[in-house]
Amino acid sequence: MLRESANFPFLWPRLTVLMLISVLISEPVRGQAEGHFGATGSKDFATINTQRKQFLVHVDSVGRGFSRIEALCDEASSAKCGKHLQSYHGLLGTLLSDRPAHTSNEYLWFPVALESGEHLFLRVPRWRRLENPFDVSEHIIDVQDLNRARAMVGGRLFSAIDLSVAGYEIESGNVVLMLDNGMRLSLEAAIQKEAFLNNFVPAHGHSLALAVLADLDVRQLGEDEWRVRPNAADSMLVYGELILGKANALQMVVSHKGSGAVYFNAIEVELPLHRGQPIYKRTFEMSDIDQRTDLRGGIVEQARVVVAIEEMRLLTDLTETAAHITLDGRYPVTGEIEQYQASQLKALLDLYKVIDQPAPIKLAEL
Repeated sequence: MLRESANFPFLWPRLTVLMLISVLISEPVRGQAEGHFGATGSKDFATINTQRKQFLVHVDSVGRGFSRIEALCDEASSAKCGKHLQSYHGLLGTLLSDRPAHTSNEYLWFPVALESGEHLFLRVPRWRRLENPFDVSEHIIDVQDLNRARAMVGGRLFSAIDLSVAGYEIESGNVVLMLDNGMRLSLEAAIQKEAFLNNFVPAHGHSLALAVLADLDVRQLGEDEWRVRPNAADSMLVYGELILGKANALQMVVSHKGSGAVYFNAIEVELPLHRGQPIYKRTFEMSDIDQRTDLRGGIVEQARVVVAIEEMRLLTDLTETAAHITLDGRYPVTGEIEQYQASQLKALLDLYKVIDQPAPIKLAEL
């Protein structure tokens, strides 16, 4: 059941609020009553090209007192940023240009117009590397996402699965779909999962694949390439990773992430009751290790191995037992796969079994 009125109390009964979720963006935008905003502001907003990107200022709870939305600024200056959410909650805005009007070493400043008649700037930090400026704040919601969600209500979410969209709402800056089985899925995740299933999983495997995808991080790396790995991969010393596209491959990733490098050059895995008797052992050349700095300044060191019979056996064992893992090198590191990490690793292997035409397992070079 679509809960428009329940989730948008600020829109009703504010006279006629632009039919925000009732019309597509391509339809003419109608301003709110002049009595609320004044004739000039309402009229100016209505004449703005409605083909431009529009957004909604939204906050999950209007009772946040004097909380501010720092992304909206009077001028292209950080000293002029910050608007009270209660005052702007529920307002529509339009992005006047896809290119920033001003730039600095730290920020991009996009011109926007609000239905109240104000002309402001949307401040986007350069370090965020956002594809969509509206992602800059959890209080800025892309109207196109709202329209997409509304169009999906009552329809089947995935063509090969008997699962339909019962409604939607805004939660922490995301448009969330509510499915008829009680499941909740962000619009972005639903679109991504649908594309993934249609590209790589035969119809008979969609239900199983959808169930295990909840434990997996699915990323489209390029037009023809996708990456799938456990959600907890960043905290695992060993995990599996699927690279899908023109050629499908399952890789085993040996990984360490920390504040400094450990310079590992070997991995050894032992079972708890058989210490001193490794079930898997492998050494690496310096050229096998990829070392990089992440966005937070941490060091990531990784070695990748194409999964052969021995690696498949190891990954399977790691889903069943808390094996002892040692990354040997200048500064040895030890650890185990936690139970929740093992469950995610199993989800990856289950997905691999239903992937359409998986690549044959090649023997790894020792």
